[in-house]
Amino acid sequence: MRSLVKISVLTLLAAGLSGCETLSYEEPQPGTAPIARVRFATTSSGVAVLTGFDDPGCNHGQLEWMRLRDGTLVNTTTKMLGMPLANPNQNAAKEVLVTANKPLNLVFFASDQDGPVITGCGTQFTYSYAEGKDYEVKYHWQTGSCFTTISEIVPDGSGWKLVERARFDDTPTDKNYHCHVQYGQMKLPSPFNL
Repeated sequence: MRSLVKISVLTLLAAGLSGCETLSYEEPQPGTAPIARVRFATTSSGVAVLTGFDDPGCNHGQLEWMRLRDGTLVNTTTKMLGMPLANPNQNAAKEVLVTANKPLNLVFFASDQDGPVITGCGTQFTYSYAEGKDYEVKYHWQTGSCFTTISEIVPDGSGWKLVERARFDDTPTDKNYHCHVQYGQMKLPSPFNL
């Protein structure tokens, strides 16, 4: 069973018309912790929200990190670190420093409109980024499903390439079931929030 949420357009209209800051994540300061550079990106034409949790079950410490969209965003904050293979649409990606060598518990969630119904899809993922490495974490939206890939950015001759290290889909499991329940309680991104 896929974790898809369908919501009436009228339910989200009020929330969708107000703009939100697109970057609220606070980076660790270099020298205070081991650091990795991570580009969070999306292929979604709807607003994709990245949210962090203190635990992999999404029970504690919910904090929105950023909003991304492969398109126009209101109140957007550009955040690029000069990592290789950057997306030219800076609304679709943000590059940040993260604490390395410890698991980060994150959820990507987006929604899209099909007629009068908004469909949402989310993926929960826990991953430990290695110190000094560069990564791209990409949320992929497909009609009726979604998945997130974590790829390391590595040298390739005279250029760079992405090497996939992990993939997470939207299928609920015993370990992430509560995260899927949480999707319905998050402030859902609306296609109106352009």
